[in-house]
Amino acid sequence: MPFLDRFMVSDIDIPYQFANCTYFKYPHDLKYKDCSLSLDMTPCESLKWVHLAKNFRTYFLAIIPFIISIFAIIINLYLLYCLINYWRRCSSENNREYVSGRKKQLIFLINKIVSSIVALITFYVVLLVWKFGSLQYSSASLFIIVGSLSFFTLIGFYFATTLLLYLAIVKPIYYKTKVTIKKCYTIVGIIWFVALSFSILIGVLGATLFYHDTAPISCKFSTCQDPIAISLTSFVGVTYFFVIFEYLIMLNKMHRHTRGKNQLSKIIQNESSSLPTEENDIKKNEIFTQVYNKQRKPSSSSILNNITAMNRLSINLCVFALSKLPFLVLAIVTTVNLHHLASLGELSKTPCKTYHFGKIYFEVEALASTAAIIWIIGMIGDPIIILLTDKSVKEQFRRHINYLKFNIFEWEPLPCFTSKD
Repeated sequence: MPFLDRFMVSDIDIPYQFANCTYFKYPHDLKYKDCSLSLDMTPCESLKWVHLAKNFRTYFLAIIPFIISIFAIIINLYLLYCLINYWRRCSSENNREYVSGRKKQLIFLINKIVSSIVALITFYVVLLVWKFGSLQYSSASLFIIVGSLSFFTLIGFYFATTLLLYLAIVKPIYYKTKVTIKKCYTIVGIIWFVALSFSILIGVLGATLFYHDTAPISCKFSTCQDPIAISLTSFVGVTYFFVIFEYLIMLNKMHRHTRGKNQLSKIIQNESSSLPTEENDIKKNEIFTQVYNKQRKPSSSSILNNITAMNRLSINLCVFALSKLPFLVLAIVTTVNLHHLASLGELSKTPCKTYHFGKIYFEVEALASTAAIIWIIGMIGDPIIILLTDKSVKEQFRRHINYLKFNIFEWEPLPCFTSKD
Protein backbone atom coordinates (compact mmCIF):
# COMPACT_ATOMS: atom_id res chain seq x y z
CA MET A 1 0.00 0.00 0.00
CA PRO A 2 2.71 2.60 0.79
CA PHE A 3 4.26 1.84 -2.62
CA LEU A 4 0.90 2.41 -4.34
CA ASP A 5 0.38 5.67 -2.43
CA ARG A 6 3.80 6.97 -3.55
CA PHE A 7 3.09 5.92 -7.11
CA MET A 8 -0.30 7.71 -7.12
CA VAL A 9 1.16 10.91 -5.65
CA SER A 10 4.03 10.90 -8.14
CA ASP A 11 1.62 10.25 -10.99
CA ILE A 12 -0.55 13.21 -9.98
CA ASP A 13 2.42 15.58 -9.53
CA ILE A 14 4.14 14.68 -12.82
CA PRO A 15 3.38 17.28 -15.53
CA TYR A 16 1.50 15.87 -18.49
CA GLN A 17 4.35 16.49 -20.98
CA PHE A 18 6.69 14.33 -18.88
CA ALA A 19 4.18 11.55 -18.10
CA ASN A 20 5.86 8.98 -20.39
CA CYS A 21 9.45 10.18 -20.04
CA THR A 22 11.98 7.58 -18.90
CA TYR A 23 14.49 10.21 -17.75
CA PHE A 24 12.06 12.21 -15.58
CA LYS A 25 13.21 12.56 -11.95
CA TYR A 26 10.72 13.70 -9.36
CA PRO A 27 10.76 16.35 -7.93
CA HIS A 28 14.02 17.65 -9.47
CA ASP A 29 12.64 18.01 -13.00
CA LEU A 30 9.47 19.89 -12.05
CA LYS A 31 11.35 23.16 -12.70
CA TYR A 32 11.27 22.40 -16.44
CA LYS A 33 7.47 22.09 -16.73
CA ASP A 34 6.88 25.68 -17.95
CA CYS A 35 9.92 25.91 -20.25
CA SER A 36 9.79 26.31 -24.01
CA LEU A 37 11.06 23.67 -26.42
CA SER A 38 13.23 23.56 -29.50
CA LEU A 39 11.14 23.09 -32.64
CA ASP A 40 12.79 19.77 -33.53
CA MET A 41 12.45 18.11 -30.09
CA THR A 42 9.83 16.57 -27.85
CA PRO A 43 9.73 17.24 -24.07
CA CYS A 44 11.15 13.78 -23.37
CA GLU A 45 14.04 14.26 -25.80
CA SER A 46 14.97 17.61 -24.24
CA LEU A 47 14.86 16.05 -20.78
CA LYS A 48 17.04 13.17 -21.96
CA TRP A 49 19.75 15.55 -23.25
CA VAL A 50 19.68 17.53 -20.00
CA HIS A 51 20.42 14.41 -17.94
CA LEU A 52 22.98 13.06 -20.41
CA ALA A 53 24.84 16.38 -20.27
CA LYS A 54 24.75 16.38 -16.47
CA ASN A 55 26.04 12.80 -16.17
CA PHE A 56 28.70 13.36 -18.82
CA ARG A 57 29.83 16.53 -17.07
CA THR A 58 30.12 14.74 -13.73
CA TYR A 59 32.15 11.74 -14.89
CA PHE A 60 34.04 12.72 -18.06
CA LEU A 61 34.70 16.41 -17.38
CA ALA A 62 35.38 16.14 -13.64
CA ILE A 63 36.00 12.70 -12.10
CA ILE A 64 37.95 10.87 -14.84
CA PRO A 65 40.24 13.83 -15.76
CA PHE A 66 40.77 14.45 -12.03
CA ILE A 67 41.94 10.86 -11.43
CA ILE A 68 44.14 10.73 -14.55
CA SER A 69 45.70 14.11 -13.80
CA ILE A 70 46.77 12.92 -10.31
CA PHE A 71 48.87 10.20 -11.94
CA ALA A 72 50.14 12.72 -14.53
CA ILE A 73 51.26 15.16 -11.81
CA ILE A 74 53.02 12.38 -9.85
CA ILE A 75 54.98 11.06 -12.83
CA ASN A 76 55.94 14.57 -13.99
CA LEU A 77 57.09 15.54 -10.48
CA TYR A 78 59.16 12.35 -10.29
CA LEU A 79 60.76 13.06 -13.67
CA LEU A 80 61.49 16.64 -12.59
CA TYR A 81 63.22 15.26 -9.47
CA CYS A 82 65.35 12.90 -11.61
CA LEU A 83 66.31 15.68 -14.04
CA ILE A 84 67.32 18.04 -11.22
CA ASN A 85 69.45 15.27 -9.68
CA TYR A 86 71.12 14.69 -13.03
CA TRP A 87 71.73 18.45 -13.39
CA ARG A 88 73.58 18.40 -10.05
CA ARG A 89 75.65 15.41 -11.15
CA CYS A 90 76.57 17.18 -14.39
CA SER A 91 77.72 20.23 -12.43
CA SER A 92 80.25 18.08 -10.56
CA GLU A 93 81.73 16.54 -13.75
CA ASN A 94 85.16 17.66 -14.96
CA ASN A 95 84.45 17.27 -18.69
CA ARG A 96 83.23 20.79 -19.52
CA GLU A 97 82.23 19.97 -23.10
CA TYR A 98 80.06 17.04 -22.00
CA VAL A 99 78.52 19.03 -19.13
CA SER A 100 77.70 21.96 -21.41
CA GLY A 101 76.02 19.69 -24.00
CA ARG A 102 73.90 17.89 -21.42
CA LYS A 103 72.89 21.08 -19.62
CA LYS A 104 71.66 22.63 -22.86
CA GLN A 105 69.28 19.69 -23.33
CA LEU A 106 68.29 19.61 -19.65
CA ILE A 107 67.28 23.30 -19.68
CA PHE A 108 64.53 22.62 -22.23
CA LEU A 109 63.54 19.25 -20.74
CA ILE A 110 63.12 20.70 -17.25
CA ASN A 111 61.08 23.64 -18.53
CA LYS A 112 58.89 21.32 -20.58
CA ILE A 113 58.13 19.26 -17.46
CA VAL A 114 57.50 22.43 -15.41
CA SER A 115 55.08 23.58 -18.12
CA SER A 116 53.15 20.30 -17.85
CA ILE A 117 53.01 20.48 -14.04
CA VAL A 118 51.80 24.10 -14.09
CA ALA A 119 49.13 23.24 -16.67
CA LEU A 120 47.91 20.21 -14.68
CA ILE A 121 47.73 22.12 -11.38
CA THR A 122 45.93 25.01 -13.07
CA PHE A 123 43.52 22.48 -14.55
CA TYR A 124 42.54 21.58 -10.97
CA VAL A 125 41.83 25.25 -10.30
CA VAL A 126 39.66 25.42 -13.42
CA LEU A 127 37.69 22.37 -12.27
CA LEU A 128 37.11 23.93 -8.84
CA VAL A 129 36.06 27.28 -10.33
CA TRP A 130 33.72 25.54 -12.73
CA LYS A 131 32.30 23.24 -10.04
CA PHE A 132 31.52 25.96 -7.50
CA GLY A 133 30.91 28.90 -9.80
CA SER A 134 29.35 27.24 -12.86
CA LEU A 135 30.62 27.63 -16.42
CA GLN A 136 30.68 31.33 -17.28
CA TYR A 137 32.95 33.82 -19.04
CA SER A 138 35.72 33.82 -16.41
CA SER A 139 35.92 30.02 -16.03
CA ALA A 140 35.65 29.46 -19.80
CA SER A 141 38.41 32.00 -20.39
CA LEU A 142 40.63 30.33 -17.76
CA PHE A 143 39.97 26.90 -19.30
CA ILE A 144 41.05 28.15 -22.75
CA ILE A 145 44.12 29.94 -21.34
CA VAL A 146 45.31 26.76 -19.57
CA GLY A 147 44.87 24.64 -22.70
CA SER A 148 46.53 27.25 -24.93
CA LEU A 149 49.47 27.76 -22.55
CA SER A 150 50.15 24.03 -22.46
CA PHE A 151 49.79 23.85 -26.25
CA PHE A 152 52.19 26.70 -27.06
CA THR A 153 54.83 26.01 -24.39
CA LEU A 154 55.06 22.35 -25.34
CA ILE A 155 55.26 23.30 -29.02
CA GLY A 156 58.09 25.71 -28.20
CA PHE A 157 60.07 23.28 -26.05
CA TYR A 158 59.53 20.36 -28.45
CA PHE A 159 60.77 22.48 -31.33
CA ALA A 160 63.74 23.84 -29.34
CA THR A 161 64.80 20.35 -28.20
CA THR A 162 64.64 19.01 -31.75
CA LEU A 163 66.56 22.00 -33.13
CA LEU A 164 69.21 21.54 -30.44
CA LEU A 165 69.69 17.88 -31.35
CA TYR A 166 69.73 18.75 -35.05
CA LEU A 167 72.56 21.26 -34.54
CA ALA A 168 74.49 18.82 -32.32
CA ILE A 169 74.37 16.08 -34.99
CA VAL A 170 74.47 17.96 -38.31
CA LYS A 171 76.44 21.09 -37.32
CA PRO A 172 78.52 20.11 -34.26
CA ILE A 173 81.05 22.97 -34.57
CA TYR A 174 78.32 25.61 -34.66
CA TYR A 175 76.58 23.82 -31.76
CA LYS A 176 79.71 23.85 -29.58
CA THR A 177 80.82 27.41 -30.35
CA LYS A 178 77.63 29.41 -30.90
CA VAL A 179 74.93 27.64 -28.86
CA THR A 180 75.64 28.60 -25.25
CA ILE A 181 73.77 27.92 -22.01
CA LYS A 182 73.03 31.63 -21.69
CA LYS A 183 71.34 31.63 -25.11
CA CYS A 184 69.30 28.57 -24.10
CA TYR A 185 68.00 30.44 -21.03
CA THR A 186 67.11 33.40 -23.26
CA ILE A 187 65.16 31.15 -25.65
CA VAL A 188 63.32 29.59 -22.69
CA GLY A 189 62.27 33.05 -21.49
CA ILE A 190 61.08 33.99 -24.98
CA ILE A 191 59.04 30.77 -25.26
CA TRP A 192 57.30 31.41 -21.91
CA PHE A 193 56.59 35.06 -22.73
CA VAL A 194 55.22 34.40 -26.24
CA ALA A 195 53.17 31.38 -25.09
CA LEU A 196 51.63 33.27 -22.16
CA SER A 197 50.84 36.32 -24.32
CA PHE A 198 49.15 34.27 -27.04
CA SER A 199 47.30 32.16 -24.44
CA ILE A 200 45.81 35.20 -22.69
CA LEU A 201 44.80 36.67 -26.05
CA ILE A 202 43.17 33.42 -27.18
CA GLY A 203 41.49 32.94 -23.78
CA VAL A 204 39.95 36.42 -23.74
CA LEU A 205 38.80 36.26 -27.37
CA GLY A 206 37.84 32.57 -27.26
CA ALA A 207 35.55 32.95 -24.24
CA THR A 208 33.94 35.94 -25.96
CA LEU A 209 32.68 33.56 -28.66
CA PHE A 210 30.48 31.76 -26.11
CA TYR A 211 29.74 34.43 -23.50
CA HIS A 212 29.56 37.61 -25.56
CA ASP A 213 26.83 39.07 -23.31
CA THR A 214 29.11 39.07 -20.24
CA ALA A 215 32.42 39.58 -22.09
CA PRO A 216 34.40 42.80 -21.46
CA ILE A 217 34.23 43.64 -25.19
CA SER A 218 31.18 43.91 -27.43
CA CYS A 219 31.22 41.22 -30.11
CA LYS A 220 28.50 40.53 -32.68
CA PHE A 221 28.40 37.25 -34.56
CA SER A 222 28.88 38.35 -38.18
CA THR A 223 31.36 41.19 -37.60
CA CYS A 224 33.33 39.85 -34.62
CA GLN A 225 32.65 36.29 -33.40
CA ASP A 226 32.89 34.50 -36.74
CA PRO A 227 36.09 36.28 -37.93
CA ILE A 228 37.75 35.73 -34.53
CA ALA A 229 36.89 32.02 -34.53
CA ILE A 230 38.23 31.52 -38.07
CA SER A 231 41.42 33.49 -37.29
CA LEU A 232 42.16 31.62 -34.03
CA THR A 233 41.48 28.21 -35.59
CA SER A 234 43.68 29.01 -38.58
CA PHE A 235 46.49 30.20 -36.30
CA VAL A 236 46.34 27.05 -34.14
CA GLY A 237 46.20 24.81 -37.22
CA VAL A 238 49.14 26.51 -38.96
CA THR A 239 51.23 26.34 -35.76
CA TYR A 240 50.40 22.65 -35.22
CA PHE A 241 51.26 21.53 -38.76
CA PHE A 242 54.31 23.82 -39.00
CA VAL A 243 55.89 22.17 -35.95
CA ILE A 244 55.16 18.66 -37.29
CA PHE A 245 56.53 19.61 -40.72
CA GLU A 246 59.72 21.06 -39.23
CA TYR A 247 60.05 18.00 -37.00
CA LEU A 248 59.94 15.70 -40.04
CA ILE A 249 62.42 17.81 -42.03
CA MET A 250 64.99 17.90 -39.21
CA LEU A 251 64.56 14.19 -38.43
CA ASN A 252 65.08 13.37 -42.11
CA LYS A 253 68.26 15.49 -42.27
CA MET A 254 69.59 13.94 -39.05
CA HIS A 255 68.83 10.45 -40.38
CA ARG A 256 70.64 11.12 -43.67
CA HIS A 257 73.63 12.66 -41.88
CA THR A 258 73.92 9.75 -39.43
CA ARG A 259 73.52 7.19 -42.21
CA GLY A 260 76.29 8.92 -44.19
CA LYS A 261 78.64 8.80 -41.18
CA ASN A 262 77.79 5.13 -40.65
CA GLN A 263 78.53 4.26 -44.30
CA LEU A 264 81.82 6.18 -44.15
CA SER A 265 82.79 4.24 -41.02
CA LYS A 266 82.11 0.93 -42.82
CA ILE A 267 84.16 2.00 -45.86
CA ILE A 268 87.14 2.87 -43.64
CA GLN A 269 86.77 -0.46 -41.85
CA ASN A 270 86.75 -2.39 -45.15
CA GLU A 271 89.80 -0.51 -46.40
CA SER A 272 91.69 -1.23 -43.19
CA SER A 273 90.97 -4.95 -43.51
CA SER A 274 92.43 -5.02 -47.05
CA LEU A 275 95.82 -3.58 -46.09
CA PRO A 276 98.92 -5.51 -47.35
CA THR A 277 100.12 -8.34 -45.14
CA GLU A 278 103.80 -8.51 -46.16
CA GLU A 279 106.36 -8.62 -43.40
CA ASN A 280 107.50 -5.08 -44.07
CA ASP A 281 103.95 -3.72 -43.76
CA ILE A 282 102.77 -5.74 -40.74
CA LYS A 283 103.86 -3.11 -38.24
CA LYS A 284 102.26 -0.33 -40.31
CA ASN A 285 99.05 -2.32 -40.46
CA GLU A 286 99.07 -2.86 -36.67
CA ILE A 287 99.72 0.82 -35.99
CA PHE A 288 96.95 1.88 -38.41
CA THR A 289 94.51 -0.58 -36.84
CA GLN A 290 95.27 0.64 -33.31
CA VAL A 291 94.85 4.28 -34.30
CA TYR A 292 91.69 3.49 -36.25
CA ASN A 293 90.13 1.54 -33.36
CA LYS A 294 90.79 4.40 -30.94
CA GLN A 295 89.12 6.87 -33.28
CA ARG A 296 86.35 4.52 -34.33
CA LYS A 297 85.01 3.68 -30.87
CA PRO A 298 83.80 7.17 -29.97
CA SER A 299 82.49 7.57 -33.54
CA SER A 300 80.41 4.37 -33.27
CA SER A 301 79.21 5.41 -29.83
CA SER A 302 78.24 8.81 -31.21
CA ILE A 303 76.32 7.22 -34.09
CA LEU A 304 74.50 4.89 -31.69
CA ASN A 305 73.59 7.80 -29.41
CA ASN A 306 72.32 9.78 -32.39
CA ILE A 307 70.12 6.90 -33.54
CA THR A 308 68.71 6.46 -30.02
CA ALA A 309 67.99 10.19 -29.74
CA MET A 310 66.27 10.24 -33.15
CA ASN A 311 64.12 7.25 -32.22
CA ARG A 312 63.04 9.02 -29.04
CA LEU A 313 62.22 12.18 -31.00
CA SER A 314 60.15 10.12 -33.44
CA ILE A 315 58.10 8.71 -30.56
CA ASN A 316 57.79 12.22 -29.07
CA LEU A 317 56.51 13.47 -32.42
CA CYS A 318 53.77 10.80 -32.43
CA VAL A 319 52.78 11.61 -28.83
CA PHE A 320 52.74 15.34 -29.59
CA ALA A 321 50.68 14.90 -32.77
CA LEU A 322 48.10 12.65 -31.10
CA SER A 323 47.80 14.55 -27.80
CA LYS A 324 47.50 18.01 -29.40
CA LEU A 325 45.24 16.97 -32.28
CA PRO A 326 42.03 17.10 -30.14
CA PHE A 327 42.81 20.75 -29.36
CA LEU A 328 42.79 21.52 -33.10
CA VAL A 329 39.70 19.35 -33.73
CA LEU A 330 37.88 21.13 -30.89
CA ALA A 331 38.73 24.50 -32.46
CA ILE A 332 37.51 23.39 -35.91
CA VAL A 333 34.25 21.89 -34.61
CA THR A 334 33.61 25.00 -32.51
CA THR A 335 34.13 27.26 -35.52
CA VAL A 336 31.84 25.20 -37.76
CA ASN A 337 29.05 25.08 -35.14
CA LEU A 338 29.68 28.52 -33.67
CA HIS A 339 26.26 29.90 -34.61
CA HIS A 340 24.57 27.28 -32.39
CA LEU A 341 27.21 27.18 -29.65
CA ALA A 342 27.22 30.97 -29.24
CA SER A 343 23.64 30.82 -28.00
CA LEU A 344 24.89 29.19 -24.77
CA GLY A 345 26.37 32.49 -23.64
CA GLU A 346 23.27 34.57 -24.19
CA LEU A 347 21.66 35.87 -21.00
CA SER A 348 22.22 34.17 -17.63
CA LYS A 349 22.01 30.45 -17.04
CA THR A 350 18.53 29.33 -15.92
CA PRO A 351 16.75 25.95 -15.72
CA CYS A 352 14.76 26.81 -18.86
CA LYS A 353 17.93 27.70 -20.75
CA THR A 354 19.49 24.39 -19.72
CA TYR A 355 16.33 22.56 -20.80
CA HIS A 356 16.12 24.39 -24.13
CA PHE A 357 19.80 23.92 -25.08
CA GLY A 358 20.39 20.53 -23.42
CA LYS A 359 21.71 18.87 -26.58
CA ILE A 360 24.14 21.72 -27.29
CA TYR A 361 25.41 21.59 -23.69
CA PHE A 362 26.04 17.87 -24.12
CA GLU A 363 27.97 18.38 -27.38
CA VAL A 364 30.17 21.11 -25.86
CA GLU A 365 30.93 19.08 -22.73
CA ALA A 366 31.63 15.93 -24.78
CA LEU A 367 34.15 17.81 -26.92
CA ALA A 368 35.78 19.55 -23.94
CA SER A 369 36.06 16.36 -21.86
CA THR A 370 37.47 14.31 -24.75
CA ALA A 371 40.09 16.98 -25.44
CA ALA A 372 40.95 17.23 -21.72
CA ILE A 373 41.37 13.45 -21.27
CA ILE A 374 43.57 13.02 -24.36
CA TRP A 375 45.55 16.13 -23.37
CA ILE A 376 46.27 14.66 -19.91
CA ILE A 377 47.16 11.23 -21.36
CA GLY A 378 49.70 13.00 -23.59
CA MET A 379 51.27 14.54 -20.48
CA ILE A 380 51.64 11.02 -19.08
CA GLY A 381 53.10 9.55 -22.27
CA ASP A 382 55.85 12.12 -22.72
CA PRO A 383 57.57 11.61 -19.30
CA ILE A 384 57.23 7.83 -19.65
CA ILE A 385 59.14 8.02 -22.96
CA ILE A 386 61.91 10.03 -21.29
CA LEU A 387 62.07 7.60 -18.34
CA LEU A 388 62.43 4.61 -20.66
CA THR A 389 64.81 6.08 -23.27
CA ASP A 390 67.09 8.59 -21.53
CA LYS A 391 70.06 6.62 -20.19
CA SER A 392 70.79 8.79 -17.13
CA VAL A 393 67.14 9.04 -16.05
CA LYS A 394 66.64 5.33 -16.71
CA GLU A 395 69.49 4.47 -14.32
CA GLN A 396 67.92 6.57 -11.56
CA PHE A 397 64.54 4.95 -12.21
CA ARG A 398 66.00 1.45 -11.88
CA ARG A 399 67.83 2.41 -8.70
CA HIS A 400 64.63 3.79 -7.15
CA ILE A 401 62.65 0.69 -8.16
CA ASN A 402 65.25 -1.57 -6.56
CA TYR A 403 65.20 0.57 -3.42
CA LEU A 404 61.41 0.17 -3.18
CA LYS A 405 61.69 -3.58 -3.72
CA PHE A 406 64.34 -4.33 -1.14
CA ASN A 407 63.94 -1.59 1.50
CA ILE A 408 60.29 -0.58 1.51
CA PHE A 409 58.50 -3.80 0.56
CA GLU A 410 61.31 -6.05 1.91
CA TRP A 411 61.24 -8.16 -1.24
CA GLU A 412 63.90 -10.86 -1.44
CA PRO A 413 64.74 -13.15 -4.36
CA LEU A 414 64.05 -16.87 -3.99
CA PRO A 415 66.92 -18.98 -2.50
CA CYS A 416 67.23 -20.98 -5.72
CA PHE A 417 68.29 -17.80 -7.53
CA THR A 418 70.85 -16.75 -4.91
CA SER A 419 72.60 -20.10 -4.33
CA LYS A 420 76.15 -20.39 -5.62
CA ASP A 421 75.81 -24.02 -6.68
